[in-house]
Amino acid sequence: MYKRNNLKIGLVFSGGGAKGAYEIGVWKAIRKLKLEEYITVVSGTSVGALNCVLFVNKDLSKAEKLWRNITIENISKPTSEFLNSNILPFVEKLMLPQLRTTKKYIKSVIQKYISFGMISQIELKNLIEANINIKAINSFKGACYVCVFNVKKNRPEYIKINQLTKEKIILYLTASTAMPLVFDKVVIEGNEYYDGGIPYFGANTPIAPAVEENCDIIVSVITNQWGDFWGKENVPLNTKMWRIAPKEDQWGFIEGTFDFNSKNIRKRISQGYKEGLVVLEEVKQYIENTSPNKLIVN
Repeated sequence: MYKRNNLKIGLVFSGGGAKGAYEIGVWKAIRKLKLEEYITVVSGTSVGALNCVLFVNKDLSKAEKLWRNITIENISKPTSEFLNSNILPFVEKLMLPQLRTTKKYIKSVIQKYISFGMISQIELKNLIEANINIKAINSFKGACYVCVFNVKKNRPEYIKINQLTKEKIILYLTASTAMPLVFDKVVIEGNEYYDGGIPYFGANTPIAPAVEENCDIIVSVITNQWGDFWGKENVPLNTKMWRIAPKEDQWGFIEGTFDFNSKNIRKRISQGYKEGLVVLEEVKQYIENTSPNKLIVN
């Protein structure tokens, strides 16, 4: 058994649709190295928010089973016609390298397309509701944050869901996964919310809550090989930061986000586990070398 250290560790899960299976693999690595109980702050956007709640539930086998059996129909199946006529033109314009830093153009494209909500959220909401353990969330001794995008304020918000009602948690998780164009906005207490990872304006890898909670160590799990090029959060110099990201980028924005093929899901879980172990071994070594109460095996 490991003796608890007094370092404050934050775990951050980014969004990415089906690519979120990679994060389950990293969680397996965290458990393998017995680091799970040292994480006191968790934060996530979109599917990363769902994975954060699963992490707080502490039932890894159930979470992995969920991911291994999930299908696009569990969420809502976009037709090829919808993808070609709505999402692809938006993504193609937004992702052109020469436009990534053109704030005015990007803003105009997002504002043009953001009002589309073409697919029902019923299936997604049911999936979320079936996998929430409200007792586990309320009894979690740390802090769990869900990142959503506030339309009126035009910025991401970080909602601490500890002690919220199950209904509120479901709403915020649904909002965090409400990808513009695909799903409609979610209204909570008069505020309109979308997916917290909206390009350029959002926070697909929400590090801010871990920074605000004064974490000594932050481990962020990113689902894209190139990292989170929309990320804007500043990490204090005295905070030790580790990033875990796929070494091989096998999934593009569209084909990866909606690729719930069971074979590819298993592949991503396996990849997250193997690559997570490498980085997390460094984290463990750092804890052992710097914590006044070092990890001690009884």
